[in-house]
Amino acid sequence: MKHVSKQLPLALLGLALCASAHAAAYRLAFSKGENVEVFVDHADNQPWCTNPLALRFAFAGKPDNDAVARLLPKLGGLLASQCPSAATVTWKSYNAQGELFANGSAARDEEWSSQVAGAVAPAEVAEVAAAPKPEPAAAPAPVPITPAPAVAADPAPAPVPAPAAAAPQTAESAPVTESPAHASISHVTPAFAVSGWTPPAETDAIKAATFFFEIKDQNGCLFRTTYKPDGDAQYVSAKSTGVTCGSDGYAAGEGGVVLLRADGVKLKEYEGSFHQGIPFNNRAPQLPIVGFDNQKNALMLLASDPASRIHYLLRAPYSWSGHWDTRSPALVAVTENQELFRQLETIRTTVFSALGALDQVQPKNPNVSFIAVRDVPQGLIKNDRDSWLYESNISRNWSTKIWQFNPQNASNYLFIHEARVAEQKRAADRQRQYEEQNKRQQAGYEAQAQLQQFAQLKTESSDAKYVQSRLLADVSYVPASGGSYARLVAGGKATYSQIVHIVGKEDGLWETDYPYESQLDIVGPNLKPEKGWFLAKGDVTLDPVKRDGEDLPLTLVAVTYLQACSEDGCTDLRDPLKIMRMQLGDDSWTPDAARQVFKQAWPDRNIQGDVQ
Repeated sequence: MKHVSKQLPLALLGLALCASAHAAAYRLAFSKGENVEVFVDHADNQPWCTNPLALRFAFAGKPDNDAVARLLPKLGGLLASQCPSAATVTWKSYNAQGELFANGSAARDEEWSSQVAGAVAPAEVAEVAAAPKPEPAAAPAPVPITPAPAVAADPAPAPVPAPAAAAPQTAESAPVTESPAHASISHVTPAFAVSGWTPPAETDAIKAATFFFEIKDQNGCLFRTTYKPDGDAQYVSAKSTGVTCGSDGYAAGEGGVVLLRADGVKLKEYEGSFHQGIPFNNRAPQLPIVGFDNQKNALMLLASDPASRIHYLLRAPYSWSGHWDTRSPALVAVTENQELFRQLETIRTTVFSALGALDQVQPKNPNVSFIAVRDVPQGLIKNDRDSWLYESNISRNWSTKIWQFNPQNASNYLFIHEARVAEQKRAADRQRQYEEQNKRQQAGYEAQAQLQQFAQLKTESSDAKYVQSRLLADVSYVPASGGSYARLVAGGKATYSQIVHIVGKEDGLWETDYPYESQLDIVGPNLKPEKGWFLAKGDVTLDPVKRDGEDLPLTLVAVTYLQACSEDGCTDLRDPLKIMRMQLGDDSWTPDAARQVFKQAWPDRNIQGDVQ
């Protein structure tokens, strides 16, 4: 069976709550297709969720028993989440004039199959219409699918024409008597999670709060306060008035409690209403507490919509006096579906669904703040605005008492976040472009220096020995200080770059006879020496044991670079391009490639010192 919200066009079915023609009715659903509103009739000042339920089908046109039969299984799916204790229902159907048409029953065990007890004959209808009866005389005409905060509640209601679809409105709501503070209620923790958070059991949520101090009154009833006495708590007692003690041992209902020290000094006093022993400065809503944020504000589960996967919470602020305040609460929609806050229609649906749920428990609130968050731990517990989706302050019209919602006065964090992400992306793109240009400029400076160096080599190419000497580096001997050769004798090493003539190999080392006798240890990768002329580079040391033909310590070279020469004596290395490539260690370097690198950095700038 599909979710009810897909079958009955009222968005967030079961959450768009409002008062019906009298206080003792709960507006369960509205089907645009069947043109009928469904109410749960119940006793004043009692929870609507009972077993059995008394359903009232208020048709705007001609009543249809087949329509009732089609709707009952879908309503059963809704009741599974909103009122799990309901196993059977009795139902009555009425026409637009408030006349009883038919009645029957249905049961969960029978898959909510409609059992019609009988249709009322015309004479009976007239008799029923003439005689007083507890059922309301007429239900208001269907309203557009956008949820409204209230439905007309006149003592003698008459059919109301549907408002224009472009500006959905509802009639003024009559006051609804609040349930007594100590009334028992039944709440089942929803089975679905939003961003990994599932409303916990109330006992677990309160137990997780570490700021409570528990104390018993003269009757053994427990109170939870944020006041923690200094010193030994055994010298502190509590005296209460007016409250009742629940089966769990905690104070409930209206009353007060005074904390007294053993010497008679009054330490703290609480007056108001109590829920689970927790003090509220106004009548405590009969809703389960599912957590506290970092400012000790209480989070209470107002309603849940499994079809749309939204949890509606009531946030009661914590005051300096130690009470929790429900006079100006915040309504919180917890959902991962951020698309609900992109279009005005779905925003209104979500907002008024929350307002309708609030009206069932606190119908006299003049104003509230509405907040939508992606998750509870970040968005509510830590109050991290990055997890918020929407925020708006909503108040009632002073005359009609109808909720007034103006999107112009709201903050849509969905678009704010997206604008910020877009700006962050633009900033990241600018930074990336800056870094890429900086890299191009650094490469351009290097390319310009290489071209200047190459131009100098071309100028000096007439002096072959000078050009070739630019490739060479060797140790030297200075009579006074010994120079770098003396450091080699002492066990050091030096940089080596020489033209060598390899004449053979012995014990894994290549031997040279030019420029002097030495042995080469090839340590660089991918080097393939053989007999002949080479340019060799690496680190030079002296063998502490072996001697050369001149009875000097044998020169050892750890070769990291080796380039074969095509001519004896490596005279071919007098070519400026070859010298440039060897100096850079890049056999593929060309001046044209260097010029291209420069132009990538500065397309319109001339290269200084370049010689074509």
